[in-house]
Amino acid sequence: MLLLDMPGHRLSLGESIDMLPLEVRNLGPLKEAVLEPADFTVLVGPQGTGKSLLLQTIYLVQETDFIRRRLRQAREPYRSIREFLYLFFGRGYEGLIGPETSIWVGPSPYLLRDALRKPLPASVIQAKGMYIPAARSGALWRGITHPFKEHSPGVPFVLRLFSHFLHWYLHLPLQRHSFRPSPAFLFQAVSMEIWGGFERYIRFSPQFEIGLKKGKEVRLPYTSLSFGQREFMPLYFALRFLYGPRGARKIKHLTYVIIEEPELGLHPKGIKVTFLLLLELLHRGYKVYLSTHSHDILEMVWLMRTLQKEGAIAEDVLSFFELPREEEGAVELASVALEKSYRVYYFAKSGGVKDISSLDPCAEDEDTADWGGLSTLATRASHVIAEVMRRHE
Repeated sequence: MLLLDMPGHRLSLGESIDMLPLEVRNLGPLKEAVLEPADFTVLVGPQGTGKSLLLQTIYLVQETDFIRRRLRQAREPYRSIREFLYLFFGRGYEGLIGPETSIWVGPSPYLLRDALRKPLPASVIQAKGMYIPAARSGALWRGITHPFKEHSPGVPFVLRLFSHFLHWYLHLPLQRHSFRPSPAFLFQAVSMEIWGGFERYIRFSPQFEIGLKKGKEVRLPYTSLSFGQREFMPLYFALRFLYGPRGARKIKHLTYVIIEEPELGLHPKGIKVTFLLLLELLHRGYKVYLSTHSHDILEMVWLMRTLQKEGAIAEDVLSFFELPREEEGAVELASVALEKSYRVYYFAKSGGVKDISSLDPCAEDEDTADWGGLSTLATRASHVIAEVMRRHE
């Protein structure tokens, strides 16, 4: 079975994979990966095991025509599949896909060669999802926004596109950014736990500048912020956009969001607020895919699955997140979060991918019990301390 030239039944490029299993074989470091659909899908595992590669593949399968149209608009032609992969995955990654690579969406193989030969429709092509990469602070290098073409070919497409989104969004008329999105309690929590009591600002003159401010006197430009704040700010603006304009529930044509490592540089309290922001995406009707190296995020996924299993109610969710039920939208957010499905996949160095969604610390499977390695240090430390204490009995 070849990704590049495979006969048989094929996936319609307008068909969503949200409710279909995705199977990938021999893609870079991935030997075999099967992902079942979920509302909230989390990928964990060591660096270099293919998490970002698989997330980008999900985006490629969903958005092939949109990607082709965007490259045409940028006047970046490709004369072969290898050149297309160079433009999409980035420099050095085009060689990861070989003759044994295959991608299946449900019962259908994904045929990239056919997809690239297919005439593009004359109508406007809108993406069905948003991709927020881990290198998102590169989209605000030196605190300045950068359109698509300012990043050279060979930079991953998803980073160039996200950078272009920020350039467009942050240069909208200022009044588009001045209103407080709902629910207000989420953004108040961002101000307290991530901005450190400051508020974000955008200034267009005498030159473009974004950062944090407190009152009229204290202004910290983007380049002066902490690492965690710099990494979070592009994510913050993307989430504000995804929550929709005033009076809307979501962006109509978008159905899913892919986020790499939303926890970058954040204190656990900031990670808890970020998880709430992700639950709000579920509340608004988006599917969420994310990769993480955060034990805290997995702990909250375990919490949601356990609360569901034990028949919990919205007030139990609010109790964990320390939210009063009187906050507008809080009960509805918690109720919807309890109705959604959550899955976790572990990416091993061997190239295999395993469903560890139960996150059962008593599971016989070591990867499940250790949460894909994210609880290994704590478990090992407990064993060593227990051994020391036994020696002193």
